[in-house]
Amino acid sequence: MVSFRLQPPIVIFIVLFVALLSIPAQAAVIDDVARDFKPISGYVIMTAGSEYLIDLDASKGVSAGDLFSVVRPGKKITHPVTGKVLGTLEEVKSILKVTRLQPGFSHTRVLGKGDSIKRGDQIRRYENIPAFFWDYSGNGEPFFFQLRNTLPSLKWQDYSSARKPASRKRQTRFQPLMRACSSFLPMKGLKSGIRSSS
Repeated sequence: MVSFRLQPPIVIFIVLFVALLSIPAQAAVIDDVARDFKPISGYVIMTAGSEYLIDLDASKGVSAGDLFSVVRPGKKITHPVTGKVLGTLEEVKSILKVTRLQPGFSHTRVLGKGDSIKRGDQIRRYENIPAFFWDYSGNGEPFFFQLRNTLPSLKWQDYSSARKPASRKRQTRFQPLMRACSSFLPMKGLKSGIRSSS
């Protein structure tokens, strides 16, 4: 279990613009999103000015705009009978966004507070970042459940709380945010975006 305590909130938006995708098109979109959001783990190497270097690069599937949770290990979870360690309660202490890639490492910047990031901290791509599904079609509930099952490391909001903006005017407000995100699939009718309230 991981707790998430960041100021300001960082969220990922998944927006469905197409009224109805065919089953093969949905499967292709799910495959593309799963590839773009595939979990990757690594470590913080060092600071470089106002940025942090991480030990992952394009050869590991990292792209500019990817988000990495900086994870702090917490209390061990042990089985009450066997005493076996089942895992740890981890805490996301910060979020890093990839700004540029080099062979063997990548540059990142902190989204929100990053005072406690240090060399050797573990990072995980798209882990425990809140995710919202925006359904402009009103018919995306099955697609939402497929996405949620494919990407369990995101902290999904329930479909019942999915935002369904009443007009295109509201959509325009978020277009710059979607351009700044790590993964675009506009030809298939799906876009994801990242938002920070700062």
